[in-house]
Amino acid sequence: LPVVEQKDIQQQYLDDHLSTIRTILIKNRKYPSHAVRLKQEGDVKVSFRLRQNGEVEEIRIVGSSGYEILDDDAVALIQKSAAYFPKPPKTVRITVPLNYSLKTRMI
Repeated sequence: LPVVEQKDIQQQYLDDHLSTIRTILIKNRKYPSHAVRLKQEGDVKVSFRLRQNGEVEEIRIVGSSGYEILDDDAVALIQKSAAYFPKPPKTVRITVPLNYSLKTRMI
């Protein structure tokens, strides 16, 4: 029964806050200049756990862009943006896709 409760809390948190988290990540993302010079683009899927106190842990790439620069930037982006994420009532696992496209890059 506690597993079901945790799942419900996690799902409710994601339903309520995932779009906010994605907006924060997009706002804080800066395309790595070295990746721009190398014309590197791709999608990175990052998974992490967000604790009640706002700390992130277990950040990992679950879908690589194929470029280490972009993958590393995605991990760093989660670390630096986490302080702005809405705090969950219990630790939750979040997976977000991040798109690195030179056509839409934000500097």
